[in-house]
Amino acid sequence: MQINLIIFSYNRPMQLRLLLESIDRWNSNVFNVTVSYNYLGDVFMEGYEKLISEGFNTKWECQKDNVFLYEGDRNKISNEEYQAMYNKWLERHNFSPLLSNMVGKRNKYTNFLCDDSVYFGSLHPSDISVTMDDRNVVCFSTWLGLNTTYFYMEDKHHKLDNYTKWNNTVMWEWREQEQELGFPSSINGNIFRTDDILKYLEKMKFGTVNKFEAIWSGQMKKEGELMAAYNKSIVVNIPMNRIQKDYPGNRCIENQIDEGHLNEKYLDDYIIDYDSIDFSNIIGPHQELDFKLKRKN
Repeated sequence: MQINLIIFSYNRPMQLRLLLESIDRWNSNVFNVTVSYNYLGDVFMEGYEKLISEGFNTKWECQKDNVFLYEGDRNKISNEEYQAMYNKWLERHNFSPLLSNMVGKRNKYTNFLCDDSVYFGSLHPSDISVTMDDRNVVCFSTWLGLNTTYFYMEDKHHKLDNYTKWNNTVMWEWREQEQELGFPSSINGNIFRTDDILKYLEKMKFGTVNKFEAIWSGQMKKEGELMAAYNKSIVVNIPMNRIQKDYPGNRCIENQIDEGHLNEKYLDDYIIDYDSIDFSNIIGPHQELDFKLKRKN
């Protein structure tokens, strides 16, 4: 049994490459991978073309003109001005049918990820199937576990309590938790029933991935009471830069690395060295981790 994996990417070819390499290392036969990507400017287009030419076992879906993209400086306009432009764009467009086609009906489960996430452990589809046979389990999270006690985006510590362990998995009532432990609709690491996604996509209208997550969050409140995960997470999001513009109030990244700089290095045949990253002490779903660049062989 394979699982759909839909990766959302914008202006991050080098970081996306690290994610695809991590999938090959840990879960090469688990996923049916689709990359939904967008970019601003020819230089990022060149980065994606270079990555596509590397031959990863991935289906590529360019979303140029299919999603709302504000090309200016988000900090120079108000939330009201941004929302007005988004609403006008949404009068003539809808990303929902395109996402629905990417999800498809072939695989029973679908995983969403953002391009700055990385796998550091193995996923076993049988664990997903056994756990989510219980309709009260709304999702299986790959980036949560008993080890994830620090939540970077809110700069808060929160330990999972009142959980049930079964073999190598853990389940909890998500409405009793805080931060990502109480956020089953996350599109960065959670696995859902494909039928549930398609059921709600039919009713949705949105123009960005973040807007999809916001609407999806409201729908998920109607679903089951439990989230599930491995005892230890197997995915971590490594925040190097921030590219989403829908919600500018989110926490600023402490050690930002410009995505344009990384793209330039990738076009010059540098890649992120997976083996230079220390995954031995992952304590949260988002975590800044040191890495090195190396020349691609």
